[in-house]
Amino acid sequence: MEILSRMDRYTKIVLTVIAGCLIWICAKDLMFVEFARAQDRPDKDRKVVEAEQFVLTSKTGKALARLETGKDAHPSLRFYGKNEKVTRVFIGIDEYGQPRVELSDEKGSRRIGMYVAPDNSSLINLFDKDKKKIAWLRLSANGTADLSLADGKTTRLALWTNADGKPALGMTDEAGTQRIVQGIMKDGTPFFSLRDAKGKDRLWESVSPKGEPGFGFYYEDGRTIGLGMSLLADKEAGLIPGLRLCDSTGEGRVMLNIEPDGSPGLSLFDESGKSRAWFAVAPNGDPLLNLKNKDAKTRVRFAVTRGVPHLRALDKNGRVQWRAP
Repeated sequence: MEILSRMDRYTKIVLTVIAGCLIWICAKDLMFVEFARAQDRPDKDRKVVEAEQFVLTSKTGKALARLETGKDAHPSLRFYGKNEKVTRVFIGIDEYGQPRVELSDEKGSRRIGMYVAPDNSSLINLFDKDKKKIAWLRLSANGTADLSLADGKTTRLALWTNADGKPALGMTDEAGTQRIVQGIMKDGTPFFSLRDAKGKDRLWESVSPKGEPGFGFYYEDGRTIGLGMSLLADKEAGLIPGLRLCDSTGEGRVMLNIEPDGSPGLSLFDESGKSRAWFAVAPNGDPLLNLKNKDAKTRVRFAVTRGVPHLRALDKNGRVQWRAP
């Protein structure tokens, strides 16, 4: 009876162990099924792991990267160099709520920065080893772009596009004043401008859409032309050269040009822009001089025709009043 009693106890123990194993197996299967179901659940039903900081470490426990929420509640991701004190890559949101990416050298000095500004313009900056910005590329919110190069203090060269898409290039002196500007105007005219220390245009060169080249020298105000030279288009003669001298108001006072028939001409103008004297040489070589009144009407005409001089005095209607011979 004692033996049977012991066998009953052993049997109970074995059955208990077997039952426990079965329960564990069933529970494990149920957990696996529940995990599988969780993967199929919508995102709103999934469990979320929340933390203020995640640190990626090496096998030796060295911090390699850190994802965290800073004191200003803006998230950032940092990748470290040889030690945790040197951030080589930074990705985050700045105090203005704008994204920012920075790449640094082995000393932790920022060398490349990529940003989106509050005005929705995008910007890429390049820095030297002394943390001075030496180049940057910017795309504004309205679609215009500009590329600038600096000496660490002042922008020295800038390449940009205007709102109409036309490009321009500017070169700057040490004081930050643009001294050379070239580009394309709205009508497609290319231009080149040299400026003084105040940024005023003093020399301007361009080629019109008709192919007419020209250049002008400007007074100190940078707007009033003092001397201009151009080749003007003529349907029959092609390009005709002309030279104009202007007073301080920009009014042309002297004009030298070649007429379509090939004869040279010189015109003198008064302060109101009226022609008062005109001298020319005809294609056959005969000289001609016209003197005009304040209404630009010829009153005296002197010419040499086939070696014979002629002098005419005209009234205001152009009729001859006196002649010699």
